[in-house]
Amino acid sequence: PFRVLDTDASLFFTLARGNIYDSRQRDLDALQTYAEALAIAESLPESHPGRALALSCLGSVCYYAGNMLVALKCFDKALTLRESV
Repeated sequence: PFRVLDTDASLFFTLARGNIYDSRQRDLDALQTYAEALAIAESLPESHPGRALALSCLGSVCYYAGNMLVALKCFDKALTLRESV
């Protein structure tokens, strides 16, 4: 029978796909995939490390794409989430 992934597994595989796109310098695909990962992560508790990880990955691809302001906001929010744990 078909088994649906739980939220943690879905987040893991979505971040992994984003990492592959990022490593191939496919910034738009990485950006879209990390945004998808962030949407998944936002369904998890704020204390879940996946939320900060998704923001950090999104911030990284924004940085390399030249969008410094969005990157900084992502990193700041990720740091705030991790410090509040």
